[in-house]
Amino acid sequence: MNWVQSPLRCWKKLRREANLVGLRFTTLLSPGEYQITVVEAPKVPVEELKNAIRWQIKDSLNYRIDDAIVDMVLMPNNKPGSERPQSIYAISVSKKSSRNALSCFYWRNLSLR
Repeated sequence: MNWVQSPLRCWKKLRREANLVGLRFTTLLSPGEYQITVVEAPKVPVEELKNAIRWQIKDSLNYRIDDAIVDMVLMPNNKPGSERPQSIYAISVSKKSSRNALSCFYWRNLSLR
């Protein structure tokens, strides 16, 4: 059975043939469903960093910033005392893509980590 052609049938078969109650699952997004942008860390207080990153990447997204889920990963500086600004990986996904990826798990009462 082909997962891409019939995901619902695959889930039903998997649920029927395996005891999935209490198990945890992980899912991945395909490359076209998220964006990773490397940006220079803005000079703002740490508690404002994520919001500042949202506004820094908003024009590079394929969807409205209000429809985005954004997280970030700080990249370490090359050398202590370096004058080079710290870089950040800004990872974004549209709320719609996130809902689509997670909905098949919630409909089947399967928990994700």
